[in-house]
Amino acid sequence: MTRKSKRALLLTACMRRKLTRVKRSFRFESVHMSAITQESAATSGGKTKNKAAILTSIITTQLMIVLDMTIIAVALPSMQSSLEMTDAQRPWIVTAYTLAFGGLVLFGGRLVGIIGIRRAYPIGLMGFSIASLVGGLAPSFAVLAGARAAQGVFGAFARPDHSGLHQQLLRQSQGARQAPARS
Repeated sequence: MTRKSKRALLLTACMRRKLTRVKRSFRFESVHMSAITQESAATSGGKTKNKAAILTSIITTQLMIVLDMTIIAVALPSMQSSLEMTDAQRPWIVTAYTLAFGGLVLFGGRLVGIIGIRRAYPIGLMGFSIASLVGGLAPSFAVLAGARAAQGVFGAFARPDHSGLHQQLLRQSQGARQAPARS
């Protein structure tokens, strides 16, 4: 075998490996596409009709998560008097949410990767909403602190879902714009 043919075989083998990696990457991304866009693509013949609903849900989720970190400062003085909290208990209402959210956001992202966006997004959103309702109806400091911690846990679970859905939605819309027109 000549030197030139050896080099050609080596280049061919390298190109095959790269092509295999690209195929695996494409399969990984297509398997993890959100169920929302898969279902809408299947029902509309490949075109997603409800991108506006998905984007609205993503924006609302982000607003709830960020707003819930800061809005408590406005309501805390009246909550302190109605729940008869001490000055030492007052910071724990803010800290319970922030500590749970910040401590578990990476773990939430890992769970989303394991169970998928299709299952994780509704769980995070519904859990966050129920914890918010419990916090709003809390009769005591302990229930309020527990509800705030639960909000942080489910917020940490919903935040990676929000990011994943947003990236997939943008990737799909960019792909649709860049696709060549068929004649």
